[in-house]
Amino acid sequence: KIDWVRANLSPASMIFVNFRDFSNCMKHHPDRIWRVLKYLATLPPNERITGIAYEDMGKTLLDQLVAWTQAVRNEMIKFGWEDGQFYLPCPRAVGDDARHQLGVPG
Repeated sequence: KIDWVRANLSPASMIFVNFRDFSNCMKHHPDRIWRVLKYLATLPPNERITGIAYEDMGKTLLDQLVAWTQAVRNEMIKFGWEDGQFYLPCPRAVGDDARHQLGVPG
């Protein structure tokens, strides 16, 4: 799909991969997150996407979400994806505080 976006929309597209069920996956199958993240982070620099996105619908404690986000960031850096970005859309009730603590736009 990444190749399709670049070929059919724009080679300069800002592409994000959305981990739609991020919190559930981190609770029950974190190895899936790490496997996909490692793949994305180790793409050659000219093939990398802009970043990753995930959402939490207020079902996870903010401290846990912050810890998971820091762990994801550490893995990105570990594999050389220092310029990878985050996008975190979340409900307005928790969104501003969460994004502020996580240091990500939304």
